[in-house]
Amino acid sequence: MVPGIGRDGARGGVACGLGVSLMSVRARLYAVVVLCVLGFGLIHAVGLVSKRISDRYVLLEEQSLQAEIDVLQMRRQEKNFLMRSEEQYIDKVAKGLETLKATVAQIRSLDPDNEAACAEIAANADAYFGRFRAIADLKIAQGLVWDKGLRAEFIFTARALEKGIKEHDAGAMLISLLQLRRQEKNYIIRGGEEYIGRVHKLMDEISGELAASGLEEAVKADIADKLKKFAAAFDAYVAADQRLAALDAELVDVARKLEPKIHDMRAHYAEIRAAKTRQLDLIALVLEVGVAAGIVLVLVLVVRGISRSLTALRGYSRAVAEGDLGADAGRGLIGEFDELRG
Repeated sequence: MVPGIGRDGARGGVACGLGVSLMSVRARLYAVVVLCVLGFGLIHAVGLVSKRISDRYVLLEEQSLQAEIDVLQMRRQEKNFLMRSEEQYIDKVAKGLETLKATVAQIRSLDPDNEAACAEIAANADAYFGRFRAIADLKIAQGLVWDKGLRAEFIFTARALEKGIKEHDAGAMLISLLQLRRQEKNYIIRGGEEYIGRVHKLMDEISGELAASGLEEAVKADIADKLKKFAAAFDAYVAADQRLAALDAELVDVARKLEPKIHDMRAHYAEIRAAKTRQLDLIALVLEVGVAAGIVLVLVLVVRGISRSLTALRGYSRAVAEGDLGADAGRGLIGEFDELRG
């Protein structure tokens, strides 16, 4: 039997009677270690969750930035085509569209809640390419180089017309034709309704001069046919130019709608990432402070318990040394005596 603790619990039974199970010093220290491990584990878990959320929005922001780069690259190839008139740039614009749509699809898979915005961007990108493709087709029809398309048609027709007039020594018509060619080139270089009007006026003058000339009817018919073909080719070229101007305005309008949407998406994800980071940092701070406060509180309680146990042990030892073998060890040592009785 442990001194000071009777079999019937007459002295040590005070604590038991109160229904209290006091821990030993060692058990209290173990409890501190367990609390520390749990606290730091919780802090680590919150850090992992925070990093996972932050990484997700960083990835979305990076994908939005990539989409913005894809649009700029696509527009760069568009400008290359318009400046250099080479068909290779049409394929590059098409490839840029595929890259952009793949990037937008990646954003949609990462953030299904933003599907509407992604669908709108993809639709705008298709509309942009549709107008660019129409412009490219018209440019090809006009002739990307001088000996192809409508331009070549009216150039070769004008040359044949000039040759036919020269062969029959029609000086007045030749002067009118040379004036016609001059105004044709003015239109190609500068554009503008005034040059179209001048070309049509000169064609009418040539027709009048041809009718008034003393050339044979077969020669007149041949020159008139060549002039008609030139007029048809020139008018088709002008019509293509007018359609190009309308398509170019539509292209600019669609592109100006597309680029801000992607920029706004990137800003949206950057804002969310910053807000989530602040929120998670605050949660982590509160948790760290809470865990630290809990550990400090438990340590204080443990230290106080150990102090009480040592005080009780000192009093108990003194009483036993003085011959009081029935001395009460008190509640401060119940845990230790329970382990000894154990």
